[in-house]
Amino acid sequence: MAARCEAIPAFKKLQMKFGGYRMRYAWVSQRGYYPDEMEKANQDAHVEVENFMADEGAEDLHLFGVFDGHGKTGDHCAGYVRDQLPGLLKAKCKEHPQDFEKAYKEAFIQVNEALHKSSIDDSLSGTTAIVVLFEGGTIHVANVGDSRAIIAQQRDDHLVAYSLSRDQTPFRKDERERCKRAGARVASMDQLEGLVPMGDDQFGDEDNAGGEEGDGDPPRIWLAEQMTPGCAFTRSIGDAVGEVRAARNYCGAQFGRAIRRAILTAPHSPPLSASACTPSPSCSTRT
Repeated sequence: MAARCEAIPAFKKLQMKFGGYRMRYAWVSQRGYYPDEMEKANQDAHVEVENFMADEGAEDLHLFGVFDGHGKTGDHCAGYVRDQLPGLLKAKCKEHPQDFEKAYKEAFIQVNEALHKSSIDDSLSGTTAIVVLFEGGTIHVANVGDSRAIIAQQRDDHLVAYSLSRDQTPFRKDERERCKRAGARVASMDQLEGLVPMGDDQFGDEDNAGGEEGDGDPPRIWLAEQMTPGCAFTRSIGDAVGEVRAARNYCGAQFGRAIRRAILTAPHSPPLSASACTPSPSCSTRT
């Protein structure tokens, strides 16, 4: 049996030109415990690129990313995005050197399209993403789904953590409403089983930098006519079934990838997700 926990043996150190700062980073990854599937693969992936775009003359750019896979092929989806996203982001940063937000968004959409066309079955599988790019004294953050970045600040004798990203989950009213407009149902497991009344008033309007996990029965996103996919997040990379179903709902016609691509490129198109959608990352910059 493979080890449940994988970790780097020691911190890596990185000297930054900005302010003479020294960065230390490390990673640890522990796969979930599944009594009925003890050999289930770790579905998390991560990437670290020191001196990102140094071959293009960039200085003090360092890229870090974590990808949390889900579904039957979630480990393959997360690994695919880990391997492909840095190169795509590099190309987009060259296209938009003064607009990291645009570069992030276009790179995420492009890797999503590439995953759909790959040999990986991402119909009911995918991955969330959290990517942080250090540019000297500035941090550029983008996320798809509910993977989160935090920063800690020293306050007297203790550390205080702050979110750098906004979770994209049904706890956010704007995300619930967007998914319902695309034809999805939003309900918790208890609601579907008739244990509590239907309706989303109980989920509130979590509109701060993070989210909340509640009592372990979060609101989930479902296709209108099926008990699937049941995602507790509202956006991801992959999950093609949700995108294609949303395209059918909007077009009122036969659906397929050609329809989805046509909607994606149409001006002023509505959001596509009925489950876990074509990614539109939340982006932020901190100095």
